Amino acid sequence: MSTAFALQLAQLRRAAGISQRQAAADLQVSQALLSHYEKGIREPGLDFVVRAADYYHVSCDLLLGRRDTARQPNPLKAVAPSQYARETEQDIRNTLDIILDLLSRCYDPNVFCYASIYLSEVLYELLRHLVRVSDDYVPERFSLADEAFDSGAVVSDMTWVRAQYILATKQLRESGRKLTELLPDAMEERYGPQRVQSLTRLLSLVGHRTARQNLAENAAYNEMFQLESPLTPAESDALYSDSKEEGSL
Repeated sequence: MSTAFALQLAQLRRAAGISQRQAAADLQVSQALLSHYEKGIREPGLDFVVRAADYYHVSCDLLLGRRDTARQPNPLKAVAPSQYARETEQDIRNTLDIILDLLSRCYDPNVFCYASIYLSEVLYELLRHLVRVSDDYVPERFSLADEAFDSGAVVSDMTWVRAQYILATKQLRESGRKLTELLPDAMEERYGPQRVQSLTRLLSLVGHRTARQNLAENAAYNEMFQLESPLTPAESDALYSDSKEEGSL
């Protein structure tokens, strides 16, 4: 088995934000063995490859680093948002309830303030795009002109507010205050098993979709440059630097 598998296995886990210990438990192997697989020290059996592909929601071919474009569709087109079916609606509602409650209990008004602004602007953008397809849409009802909205005025402010939120959470962490409600038993006691399950499902769904998208983009990039195995971050930076030097005036 090529080193491509080891690189893809490690990349998928990191992109999904899953610890090696958690991934090993979910994949029913020891953490030491998973570490060996990710480093290419040992080769797994076929049953593990299948489990890992199912766990990260990718094909075995993609996990093994195969680039047979004659038999495989464009990997970017293979990743579709269809997994966000209507049954996730309640998961989103339940997760939003938990997040709003946690924000109100984080002991820092700045964290709650910037999170509230950010969520409000996300909802505003979703609604503004949606109502524009209606025959009853009247631009004058909005204080922000269409030209300003289309130019990214809301998205620009969301970026600034997001930065302030991250800074506020960093300051909260440095203050030594902690959210004690995040332990599984405490979460279920406060929010109920159904809401906590919704939160877990949504986090897993977003994490896996993002990991798949990152892997698909990496596969397309490798195919573009006819690379045998995925680029490491250092190799990618080096290639980018070389391309800049070649194209410079």
